[in-house]
Amino acid sequence: MPRKKGLGKVVEKSLEEMSQLIKALEVFGTKTCREKLKKNIASSSLERNEKDIILKLISEISGESLSLSNKIDDLRDRINDYKPQRSSRFAKNVVSRFLNSD
Repeated sequence: MPRKKGLGKVVEKSLEEMSQLIKALEVFGTKTCREKLKKNIASSSLERNEKDIILKLISEISGESLSLSNKIDDLRDRINDYKPQRSSRFAKNVVSRFLNSD
């Protein structure tokens, strides 16, 4: 990600880490990945109830990963729309709003 003037190093590092997280979420979020995972679980030697629990968790995680991915995209858009100011209070406020949004 290109350096954006006026953002603190901590915010830039966070943006890089969020970009990596989004890539991982996108891979997990693909139907192909989830189907392969479900197929491997179905063919494993686990008990039936254990398989059901794991498959239910995969479905829940898929929904959560999509929600988290959307929040991170929103935060990245807010930061990319940022116009440099005299202080880094903007970055602090954006990050705190993101962390408190649920």
